[in-house]
Amino acid sequence: MKKAVLFSFLALSQIICYAISFTTDDGRIATDMTHSGNDLPDAVQQCEVSCLDMTPGEDKNVTNVVRKAVEKKESLAFLRHLAFGVDIVGPLMYQFADNGDFQAFAQANLNGTYFPVVEIGYGKADKYDVDTDVRYKAKAPFVRIGCDYNVLRDKRADYRLVLGLRYGFTSFDFDTDAPIADTPATPDDGDNASEDNATPAAFLADAAGSGRTLTTEKCKVHWAELVFGVDAKVWGGLHMGWSLRYRKRLKCSDYTNVPQYAPGYGNAENSSRFMALYCISYQF
Repeated sequence: MKKAVLFSFLALSQIICYAISFTTDDGRIATDMTHSGNDLPDAVQQCEVSCLDMTPGEDKNVTNVVRKAVEKKESLAFLRHLAFGVDIVGPLMYQFADNGDFQAFAQANLNGTYFPVVEIGYGKADKYDVDTDVRYKAKAPFVRIGCDYNVLRDKRADYRLVLGLRYGFTSFDFDTDAPIADTPATPDDGDNASEDNATPAAFLADAAGSGRTLTTEKCKVHWAELVFGVDAKVWGGLHMGWSLRYRKRLKCSDYTNVPQYAPGYGNAENSSRFMALYCISYQF
């Protein structure tokens, strides 16, 4: 229920962002011919002022010539913008659930078409299963690298629809605190003792009277992600957008206890999973 309310709130905020990005201050639908003064060179603004003294036909011809020149110049700029942002879903999930990812990203805008990105973050989990009486803890950094592709025809628009790929990796330690189901028999003494029947950690924990065993393991997880998302300009360089992620585990190192949470991925026992992100960024 809490997750449903959370995602409903994020969806509503995105709709508001779209309404802002698609309309001008006087409520009319914005087109490519009504960009603000901040988005147009001084030459275009001067042309629009001088066109006030021209006839409608002359005004239109001169403005079109200047705009085509500006668009041609912008099309030659390979690196158009750099954007830096953060995801807000992970911190909110950590408040309502038992795990969450805190992540930021840096992304380049290449000719309005390709958007290579680096995502780095830190994941934390403190999970307790009432049914099994098992507590799981993990925390570690993670990284993803990849690229998005803008599928919209207008590459200069203030909004975009993207498809992308990511490669993710994390290396972490996790603790599993579990009750001892069956107390093992005391190892043989004397000459019959050997390395093969050395006292196990579970027996030592039980001998100490705790009735539980705490194990720490190391794990490495590699995965790939398919990305579908949208991004919209809100005001100035401020952008907001969401993305859906389909994650596919590529490789996971051996483990004794199940790694219930891998930073940046989720439950490492699952070969695939879905996730959603909602990001706020600033474009320079």
